[in-house]
Amino acid sequence: MKTKEFIKQLGLQPESKTSFHFMDKKLVPDHYHITEIKNIISESVDCGKTKHIEKTTLVQLWAIDSESGKHQLSNKKIKHIFEGIDKSLGLNMEAEILFEFGDENNRTSSYKIEELVQTDDAIVVNLHVPQTECKPRKLLNSLSSCC
Repeated sequence: MKTKEFIKQLGLQPESKTSFHFMDKKLVPDHYHITEIKNIISESVDCGKTKHIEKTTLVQLWAIDSESGKHQLSNKKIKHIFEGIDKSLGLNMEAEILFEFGDENNRTSSYKIEELVQTDDAIVVNLHVPQTECKPRKLLNSLSSCC
């Protein structure tokens, strides 16, 4: 999902919350903070010697047990955070958005949005960890042009 699409979804339910799930279970406690939003530009060369430039927006989520139930971001507040970051940093709204999270029970990982579900009282973001891929194979559906 592109960054601008995620922000647009927040605006559709400003008084609701956003919940992050992984493998059908809540991953991030509801009292999370957004600690950083990063523009990431990655340059690479694949096994077929083709250069790639990928742009992503990485949102770092953080939660500690001692704040359980005391802090909860509304979608309006999350959207306000994005707007402030965009004003000072200049977010790439066309970039894919990823979420980074880790705690004592989960290794820190970057997650892609698998699906975004609107419920009556929340936006549920279903996440997945992306697999590695061979870009030439994906683009050409064969290994003939790569290693």
